[in-house]
Amino acid sequence: MVIRPDDYPYKLAKHIERNLSKGYTIEAVRWSLLNQGHTRTAVDKAILLAQKDMASRVPKMDVPVKEEKVVIVDKKEQKKKGFFAKLFGLK
Repeated sequence: MVIRPDDYPYKLAKHIERNLSKGYTIEAVRWSLLNQGHTRTAVDKAILLAQKDMASRVPKMDVPVKEEKVVIVDKKEQKKKGFFAKLFGLK
């Protein structure tokens, strides 16, 4: 069993970020790391760390929120006509 240092997931996360910035997909990077001998759990943890780090660096967008008026109209409940009433024009 290989004992990895504590900063191992962070190094993998930086590696993943570099490859994502080059245009590789997450799945391609995941499979390449698995084929290089990294464990599935270490790769998954590093991908989560990379995604969180990348998400924290994205600038926040100020989008104005439209407020919509909600109007509730009380209508008298009309008794629905049955099939034959509609068919024969009955009241």
